[in-house]
Amino acid sequence: MISRNNFLQILLLVIGAVTLVNCAPAVPCNFASAARLRRDATTNICTGGGTPTCSSTLKPVQVMLSTDSKGNLLEFGLDPTSGVLTLMCNTGTAAPGPIVVTPNNLFVYVLDATAGNQIFGFTIAHANSGALTAITGSPFKLTGTVTGETIAVDPMNRFVYVTDHGNSAVHVLSIAQSGALAEVTGSPFTVSSPDGIALTASGNIAYVPDSTDGDIFIFAVDAFGGLTMNPLSNSPFIIASVNDRPHFALVHPQANFLFTANAESVSSFAIDPTNAGALTQVGGSPFQTGGQQVGPLALALDKSLAFLYVIPAGVVGNPGFQSENIIGYHVDTTGGGLTLIPNSPFTSTSTTDLIANPLLAQMYLQSSTTTGTTTTTSIQIEALDANGNLTASGTPLTVTTTTGVGVLAIANIQ
Repeated sequence: MISRNNFLQILLLVIGAVTLVNCAPAVPCNFASAARLRRDATTNICTGGGTPTCSSTLKPVQVMLSTDSKGNLLEFGLDPTSGVLTLMCNTGTAAPGPIVVTPNNLFVYVLDATAGNQIFGFTIAHANSGALTAITGSPFKLTGTVTGETIAVDPMNRFVYVTDHGNSAVHVLSIAQSGALAEVTGSPFTVSSPDGIALTASGNIAYVPDSTDGDIFIFAVDAFGGLTMNPLSNSPFIIASVNDRPHFALVHPQANFLFTANAESVSSFAIDPTNAGALTQVGGSPFQTGGQQVGPLALALDKSLAFLYVIPAGVVGNPGFQSENIIGYHVDTTGGGLTLIPNSPFTSTSTTDLIANPLLAQMYLQSSTTTGTTTTTSIQIEALDANGNLTASGTPLTVTTTTGVGVLAIANIQ
């Protein structure tokens, strides 16, 4: 990360002003990852020109959701055999900002990055419909205004978390059966300069990295969403080296390991569930990046959960300061070790996102460059082989806009 706040701002930027028109026959995008892009009022992102269209009859198994710069919540159906996306007529009105889908695929929440004090919520209809309906009471107000924010949801569908780097706080909101949100008792909780939050599969332990001071805070999450530090966890875990201070964290969903993307390395920690989630660096950690300096933007696992990728922020024309390439590792799910994938790093320019196709052995690579007031965003399908190597597949889809890149969430609506 060039700076923590810059990274979070990058995550919150979204592409182009979008005005949806009346639904017309579906026009599948000619590139599988078009969901990352936002169309402007005159350009069909699928073809590069013409009037945007959407499908009101498509019945997909999986959908991708994203907001645009006007706050429209857009939905794309994902083809299960090719990965091709089709714009659906299902929309919602929210605000520009990051989004998250609950693990049970029932609700999607949009954090208002403009006002910084509310969350929009929608139900997602199943039976392959994907229809979006505003949850009663939405938008849900936060206590105060957050800055440098991220949003997450716990694996047990109980709580939504909002980190507030600027005010050194973490907001915790309970999820009602209807999807309505309400801050829990004691929220917001004081946490020094939180960069993000990662939760164990049980949702009972939360890890909050603070790259300013080089800490990883370890919290026990009680049945009511309260965050407390159990002495057995030895929280905070202190990182002595500036280069190894954690910016982003990710818990492996099927193994007791925490991965962090650091200024110039990647770390792996064994989680001790019997001692309140205490951390121990695994052998060889922190792992270096094959001679590449990394300003991490995020971490991503592939569909098989066997490969971990570090997404650098990237600075065009200055690769000696920030890596513009993707660093990939094979994950030892028994010992927690990370081994550089043979052909890593994988060439990329100004990478802003890398997300797994949940159905196929593919990763969606998003890059963005800005000249003056014009931003060009490119989406490339990366085929994933048995060793975790990424190979560009097909012709990248590009769009030129006046803003930046968007964020994405996936839901199963079968």
